[in-house]
Amino acid sequence: MVQVNVFIYDISAERLWDVEKPIPPVRVSTNLNVVAISKKPKGKLEIPFV
Repeated sequence: MVQVNVFIYDISAERLWDVEKPIPPVRVSTNLNVVAISKKPKGKLEIPFV
Protein backbone atom coordinates (compact mmCIF):
# COMPACT_ATOMS: atom_id res chain seq x y z
CA MET A 1 0.00 0.00 0.00
CA VAL A 2 1.26 3.49 -0.87
CA GLN A 3 0.94 6.19 1.77
CA VAL A 4 0.95 9.79 0.57
CA ASN A 5 1.25 12.82 2.86
CA VAL A 6 0.54 16.28 1.48
CA PHE A 7 1.35 19.41 3.47
CA ILE A 8 -0.48 22.66 2.77
CA TYR A 9 1.53 25.63 3.96
CA ASP A 10 -0.82 28.41 2.92
CA ILE A 11 -4.45 28.72 1.95
CA SER A 12 -6.49 31.83 1.25
CA ALA A 13 -10.27 31.98 1.49
CA GLU A 14 -10.94 35.37 3.05
CA ARG A 15 -13.64 36.17 0.51
CA LEU A 16 -15.36 32.83 0.92
CA TRP A 17 -15.39 32.21 4.68
CA ASP A 18 -16.06 34.44 7.70
CA VAL A 19 -12.98 34.72 9.94
CA GLU A 20 -15.05 33.98 13.08
CA LYS A 21 -16.57 30.72 11.75
CA PRO A 22 -14.72 27.45 12.46
CA ILE A 23 -13.36 25.65 9.42
CA PRO A 24 -15.29 22.44 8.65
CA PRO A 25 -13.54 19.21 7.62
CA VAL A 26 -12.36 19.52 4.02
CA ARG A 27 -11.88 16.79 1.43
CA VAL A 28 -9.93 17.63 -1.71
CA SER A 29 -9.72 15.49 -4.85
CA THR A 30 -7.27 16.28 -7.61
CA ASN A 31 -5.17 14.84 -10.43
CA LEU A 32 -1.40 15.27 -10.22
CA ASN A 33 1.20 15.28 -12.98
CA VAL A 34 4.53 14.00 -11.62
CA VAL A 35 7.57 15.95 -12.87
CA ALA A 36 10.41 13.87 -11.38
CA ILE A 37 11.25 11.41 -8.60
CA SER A 38 14.28 11.87 -6.30
CA LYS A 39 15.37 9.36 -3.65
CA LYS A 40 15.93 10.87 -0.18
CA PRO A 41 17.38 9.45 3.06
CA LYS A 42 15.35 7.16 5.31
CA GLY A 43 13.58 5.47 2.40
CA LYS A 44 11.66 8.60 1.34
CA LEU A 45 11.04 10.03 -2.11
CA GLU A 46 10.69 13.63 -3.23
CA ILE A 47 8.22 13.98 -6.09
CA PRO A 48 7.57 17.45 -7.50
CA PHE A 49 4.25 17.76 -9.32
CA VAL A 50 2.03 20.25 -11.12
